[in-house]
This record gives sequence, C-alpha cells and structure tokens, in this order.
Amino acid sequence: MSLTVQAPGSAVNGYAAGNVEESKKGVSEKGTVFAGNLKAGAAGSAIDEKRQNARNQAMKLIHDAWKNDDKAVQSRENMKKKKDEKLSELHEYDARLKEIEDKKKKVQEEYGVDEDSQEQRDLELLEKYQNYVNGSRSEQFTKEDVERLKELENKPWSEYQSKVLQLNAETGSLQDFRSKAEDAVRAATEAIADAKIDQLKSQDMLKARDSADSITDAAESEIVGMVISDAVDHIDEVRNDAQEKAEEAQEKKDEQQERIDQAKEKKSEQQERIAKAKEEQENQKQIIEGAAEMSRLAANTAIDEKNTGNLEEAQKQIQKILKDNNLMDEDLKGIKIDFIFN
Repeated sequence: MSLTVQAPGSAVNGYAAGNVEESKKGVSEKGTVFAGNLKAGAAGSAIDEKRQNARNQAMKLIHDAWKNDDKAVQSRENMKKKKDEKLSELHEYDARLKEIEDKKKKVQEEYGVDEDSQEQRDLELLEKYQNYVNGSRSEQFTKEDVERLKELENKPWSEYQSKVLQLNAETGSLQDFRSKAEDAVRAATEAIADAKIDQLKSQDMLKARDSADSITDAAESEIVGMVISDAVDHIDEVRNDAQEKAEEAQEKKDEQQERIDQAKEKKSEQQERIAKAKEEQENQKQIIEGAAEMSRLAANTAIDEKNTGNLEEAQKQIQKILKDNNLMDEDLKGIKIDFIFN
C-alpha cells in the first residue's frame, strides 16, 4: 500500500491529530504515518549513516581505481625517462662522430691533399675496407677495389693516411654503440605506446563499477542510488573517454606501423633495384670482356683455320674469365691489411 508521512498538527484523508485511537496505532487506514510518533532523530541518523557509508565505499572504489591508473602513469614516466637517457646518448654519439669527421677534414687541409689525388682515393678505399673489417658498416667492393687493395696490402701508408685511418678506427665502436642506443630508443617508444594502450584497455574502472553496484544490495537502494549514480556516471564517462583514447592510440600506432612498413618496403625495393643494376652491370661487363676475348681468339683462329688448338685455347680462356669473376669475395677474404695502431 501507499505510505505517506504526515507532520504533526495536519490532517490528511480524515486522519486528524486528535484521533487518539489512530494516534495510538501510529498509522491510519489510509496508510498515513504520523511523524510525531517516530523517535526524534532516529530515522534521520540511520539514513545519514547509510548515506555516509555508501558514499565512503563508493569513493574508495573510485580512489583505488584511480590509484592503479596513477601507477600505470608512473610506469610510463619511468619508461620515458629511460628513453630520454638513450636519446641523449644517441645525440652524444652523433656529436662525436661528427667531430671525428671534422678532424679528418682538418688533417686533409693541413697536409694539402686534393680530393681527386691518388693518395686520397687510396685512403678512402682503405677506410672502406677498415669499416668492412670492424663491421661498423656494410660495404660493397668492385673488382677494381679488390685488385687495388691487393696492391695496397704491403704498401706503406703516408703520414696523412695513417692519421686519418687512426681517426676512422674510433668510428667503429662509436657506430656500434650508436646503433644499440638507437635500438633502445625505438624499443622504448614502442613500449610506451603499448603501455598507454594497455592502460586505456584496463578493466579497473569497470570492476570498480561492478563492486559499486554490489553496495546497492547492502544499503537502502534509494539513498545509495544517489551516491552510486554519480559514481557510475563518472565511471561511464571515464570508460568512454578511455576507450576513445585507446582507439586513437591504436589508430596512431597502426598509422605509424604502416609508415614504417612502407618505408621498409621502399628501402627493400631500392636495394633490390640497386642489386639488380649492379648485377646487370657486372654481367654486361663480363659479356663485353668475354666477347672481346672471344673476338681476339677468333681472329687468331682465322689466321690458321687448320689450327684447332687455338679454338680450344679460346674456350679455356673464356672459362678462366668466368671463373675469375666469381673469385672476388675469396680474393677479398684473402687480403690481410693490419689496422692496429701503436
């Protein structure tokens, strides 16, 4: 039935304050409660207590959820700090490598070595081979490079060449450290992005809502509902905002990955074109050399058509040319140039 609270001194539905019998019973047949019969402050105190307990529990759930969020933020801050440290190292390595290159130029100016001189070209080839030996860079050598390195194998360096090669030796370890620092920066960047997405996808706030809902089962729903309603609305707002940020972060990560993949694909295609061009150039060179040799041998053979020995010799020479062109890597491995400086 409908229950109405009636203040003292008023009359509702025929229920008067002077009606002794109804007053004694405390409730009329119409369902009106006479508030004067209630103990002063008892109901209000209980309601206030329920309201305060419900508020405290709900706020604790929200506080704990945000506390976990703060931990996630702190973790990202630590990762960002490490990333900044590696970035600082990377910049330092770049500065030192540039300083070495500046010193090389200065030494060249002091000795007055021209860029197109044989001394400079030999030095650049020796630097290239030095980088190949210490593994600081991926270098490519032509057949002419290999032949010249064989000539330089036992040839003493000039004073200018020696100084520059000593400087270049320092770049080997620096390039290695720089590469590791660059990898660390890249890994930290990806870790921070993943941490943001993980945090945005966290279920802490949703769990807080579920626990807050259980409070309504333990307290008077109307009172607790007012407290939980605000908390739930806030949780929904936070969750929606977190979901939007998670989607934005994922979209940015996908875009970044797409750009990386495109860059890798372009680089791979470029390297493939360069490799094919080099291969085609080398094949053409071999064909030209082979054709020239065959023409020479054919001319010799034409002088004496009866001499079939010249034709056999020409075939042997062609096979030797093809074989020599495949020995470049083996020849390169066989070169021993001492880059140890005292």
